[in-house]
Amino acid sequence: MSFPFRALFVLCSFLLVIHSASQADPIPARLKQGAGHIFLLLLDENGKTLAAGESLQTVKGYTVTTRTTFHFRDGSLDDETTVFEQRVNFRVLTDDHLQRGPAFPHPMQIRIEAVNGRVIVHDLESGKTTTPALKIPFDLANGIITQVLQNIPQDAAETKVSYVLPTSKPRLATLVISRSGKDSYTLGGERQTAKKLELKLDLGGLAGLIAPVIGKEPKSTTAWMAGGNVPMFIRIQTQFFEGGPLWTIQQTAPTWPSEEK
Repeated sequence: MSFPFRALFVLCSFLLVIHSASQADPIPARLKQGAGHIFLLLLDENGKTLAAGESLQTVKGYTVTTRTTFHFRDGSLDDETTVFEQRVNFRVLTDDHLQRGPAFPHPMQIRIEAVNGRVIVHDLESGKTTTPALKIPFDLANGIITQVLQNIPQDAAETKVSYVLPTSKPRLATLVISRSGKDSYTLGGERQTAKKLELKLDLGGLAGLIAPVIGKEPKSTTAWMAGGNVPMFIRIQTQFFEGGPLWTIQQTAPTWPSEEK
């Protein structure tokens, strides 16, 4: 099972430069998604637990709904629900993402309606709602990043998909996924190997040139996948909001009282 990726940070909203994302091929639904339920942890840069999370996925016909929530220790909430189709290819239908509480400098709720090309942004501080129109490509990856990582060709050095930057002024960018080697981890005392992937946002045009200069270029996301012919995510490091630190999402399991020391 996969879970929707968190908000992949983004360029400052004042860069009002028209950006044309490069077109990419739709992601084939090679590994069909099924119903599932997993537990997650969110860690800060020092490995301290920020939030407990879980992801619940249900399937009805060709339509899959995934909801992932993180409940922070400070009372903050990150809640994302994505509805997508899995026929020959994956296709995002809607993506609803809510961030609120002290963990987020700019709490907001964003809804992407991919089919009709509408994005609804609700600023929770000002109460203002905007509905910018975007021409959203078929290969949109918001909310289905781990599904994409599961299904990219094993021999592909680089894969590109479209991504809507979740800011107060959303824009379309290209998410470039490339392989960056392997890392070792242990499971039950045994050494295992995970494939490591790097995910970078290509802002394109003048925005892509200016961002590094003014220090607003989004940090790269790193994902670790295991499982051979049926890849599964085991760890992801990413920003949850513009200018934020790199936080780590990883799978976890319940701890019983007898195991706590």
